[in-house]
Amino acid sequence: MKEKIFRVLNIKQSESGVVFDLLFVQLFLGIATAFLTIVSYTLFLHTYPIEKLPEAYLLIAATLVAINIFYEKLEHLLSPVIMVRIIAITAIVTLIFFWTGMLLIGSNWVIFLLLVWGAIIYMLSGYAFWGLVSILFNIRESKRVFSIVGAGDVPAKLIGYISFALLSKLVSLENILWFSIASFGIAIYLVSRFVKKYKEKISHRAIQHHKHQPEQHIAEKKNDIISFIFKNKLIFSISLFSIISYNVFNFIDFTFLSEVKAKFYNVHELADFMATFFGVGRILSIVLKISITSRVIAKVGLFTSLLITPVALLISCFIIFIFWEDVSSRLYMFGMMALFTEVLRSTIQEPVFFVLFQPLKESLRLKGHMIAKGYMLPPSLIIVGGSLLLLFRAGIPVTILLTVEILIGNIVVWCLIIFFIRKSYINTLHSSIKKGLFNSSDVFIPDAETMDILLRKAEEGGSIDVIYALQILEKAGYENIKPLLEDKLSTSDIEVKKYVIDRIEQLGITGTVNKIAGLLKHEQDSGVRNAAFNALSKLDDNFIAEHANDLKELDPFLKKITITQILIRRQFDELVKAGSELNNLMYSQHAAERILALDIITGLTTLKFDKPIEIMLKDDVPEVRKKAMVTVAKLKIEKLLPILIEALHDPADKYLANRALIQYGDDLFDLQKHPEINNTMYLLQFIKIAGKIKGVKSTDFLLQHIDDASVHRDKALNALWEKKFEAPADEQTRLHDLLNSVLHQAESKIKCFNKIYNFENAVLLSNSILMEIKNNLLISLKICSMLYNRNQINRVLELIELKQSNKLFNGIEMLEILLTANVFKEVNKLIEFILSASNIKLQITKDESDVAVTALLEHITYSPVNLFSPYTKALCIFIGGKNNYTGFLNTVASRPVKENEIVIEETRNFVLQHAL
Repeated sequence: MKEKIFRVLNIKQSESGVVFDLLFVQLFLGIATAFLTIVSYTLFLHTYPIEKLPEAYLLIAATLVAINIFYEKLEHLLSPVIMVRIIAITAIVTLIFFWTGMLLIGSNWVIFLLLVWGAIIYMLSGYAFWGLVSILFNIRESKRVFSIVGAGDVPAKLIGYISFALLSKLVSLENILWFSIASFGIAIYLVSRFVKKYKEKISHRAIQHHKHQPEQHIAEKKNDIISFIFKNKLIFSISLFSIISYNVFNFIDFTFLSEVKAKFYNVHELADFMATFFGVGRILSIVLKISITSRVIAKVGLFTSLLITPVALLISCFIIFIFWEDVSSRLYMFGMMALFTEVLRSTIQEPVFFVLFQPLKESLRLKGHMIAKGYMLPPSLIIVGGSLLLLFRAGIPVTILLTVEILIGNIVVWCLIIFFIRKSYINTLHSSIKKGLFNSSDVFIPDAETMDILLRKAEEGGSIDVIYALQILEKAGYENIKPLLEDKLSTSDIEVKKYVIDRIEQLGITGTVNKIAGLLKHEQDSGVRNAAFNALSKLDDNFIAEHANDLKELDPFLKKITITQILIRRQFDELVKAGSELNNLMYSQHAAERILALDIITGLTTLKFDKPIEIMLKDDVPEVRKKAMVTVAKLKIEKLLPILIEALHDPADKYLANRALIQYGDDLFDLQKHPEINNTMYLLQFIKIAGKIKGVKSTDFLLQHIDDASVHRDKALNALWEKKFEAPADEQTRLHDLLNSVLHQAESKIKCFNKIYNFENAVLLSNSILMEIKNNLLISLKICSMLYNRNQINRVLELIELKQSNKLFNGIEMLEILLTANVFKEVNKLIEFILSASNIKLQITKDESDVAVTALLEHITYSPVNLFSPYTKALCIFIGGKNNYTGFLNTVASRPVKENEIVIEETRNFVLQHAL
């Protein structure tokens, strides 16, 4: 029964306790504010002319600004839990004062202030309660649970309005305030119980005082006025949305109340009508909010949900225009629109409004609620109140028709702002899951002052600054650039030293030969020595000849580059010496010298050394074989390639051959030249290799294998993802079909997972299936990255692997925007399942569990080839043998498994041998 209720409410069992307890807190806060609101408005409308209501709006606005500033400072120091208590206690104390004032003073200004204070209490209780709720749920949970948590407000107001209609006949309106006071007291008790009950589960921030880190404040300081005031562009856009929607609601409320005021004179009739009207609205709200709100948000998305209220109001306005001639129905039509507005505001507008803040970090969520909900109400009240006062003074009656005309203009702006919110929301999601920042280049202006700055940079800056300064000075024609470069040869910075040597070589500064020769002799860094040797070979004509005379005595580094330079230049006198020394190295007894020979050969692309390389491919020393393999790959020696491929089957050289073949490049996957790479024996290795190589041929090779059995398919898809493959138009249909197949497999695995009974070794099986489901999720997301926005989907993949759940929920939200509705629905099911898998308990063992387990093991073992992995099938056979499930073992003995996989066959043979 419980599961059905949770399914109807669209919440999970694990979160139901927190949700329902919060709902009861909201219920009594709502009852308290409902009594307060209806008492204050009834007394106000009975006591004052309607023209006084705009003045009340202006006073509410001024008071709320001051209260908001104080509340925000207090909220920085105290947690939302404490804030809820403080607001409720403040409400109790102040309402007792108002009750006393109305009895003892009896002045009309007390009623005026009660209306103002009632609006303030309503706002403050909303701040505190939703501040608490916002930090307890992530963005994905909030879409489902906010409408349920907030549903407490609906029956609360329903109870309040219906009770008020009955109580107003028995008790004076002033005394009904005690029901509000009592409800605030119950809310305080429920909050205290909530904290005790969920102390371990509730976020630390929700109980302890806020400790805002200094860096958070620093991060919030921005140069532009939007970031300075609103802290975030999303908060700014929601604030615009908030102020325009407040305008619409306030104009509707005022016009409706003025019409009601004109119709009813008796205070009890007025009270009955107000209670009945708002009561009907709340009945509609509670039905819609509990049953369909979260599903509507999930089905149509946040931004379409935001459009529901303004579009519905726009249609209502046009209906009023069409039937305007029917005088008798004007009030009822407008009343229905006011009622409809109240229902939509409660069921759609407010839940979606709070969800919009969820991509923000917790401190900004609370800040956003405060700014958009609290600080935007005063400007709206000033706009509405000021406009109404101006109309009254100008003698223009505020009729339903005038209000409808004003509403149409506001609603059009409202709709436009929603599109602005969408852009800000997506940018915020991007920002919340991105990795880093990009830096831009500086702009150079070649004046004297800039030259001085660059010279100082060249002397004092870091590696990048010095190199950049030297580049600009050279481009600007700095006259002392050669002495400056020569001076920088003495620097200790390796990167600067290599850059300077290269520039000296390019500019042909021969006066630096001695300094560079000193570097070649004493410098430890191979990069600097290599640069120095190349520079000297160009700047000093005798340099190579001098080294050629003493090749045997040179250290390995100098020997390598000297022989290479001689063989490239092909000067006869030195050529014989270099060739002889290279031959000695190739056939040396020392492995280090053979490796040195291969290093030299790798740099000689115009000469062939097939025979000595083939000998070294079979060398006894692994390091020599590894270097020979890399040499074959880099030089693309077709004749020796089969030896590398055969090495993939040799455990000793498998890794070396794999790394070497990556060096071969895209030509390796020319199937006409190398058909052997499709050999089943080597296929998995070549799929992995293809994923690490750029080029069309390796990509085509992988695409040929994405329709293979699951093992090869998943490896091929993973390799394509590693290659950053983006599906062209002619491959998209194929990948979409593949995506649906992977998602369907995952759904079947989830069904099997849910059938696992709590038998011996069941955890092994459940973990294996869970890993397969997770693999299906990862593969499906990798396919999505080839079809949709790669960067954002890859970030979600990374967050799944890192298990960063807080950011992951924002990533999931991004997926909902990027993916089509059908795809996202299935992907989200997998994510939700994996995130909740730790809370899933295996079913309790039943009397017929042996029969049920046997059926499950058979179902998995003999499932279609592409459904479960060979490992999981082998595990089922192992579990059957260990637990001695005779019926299952008889089936395994008489019926071969479809896959011809070594792990299955070996497990099957082992189990049957020991069972017999």
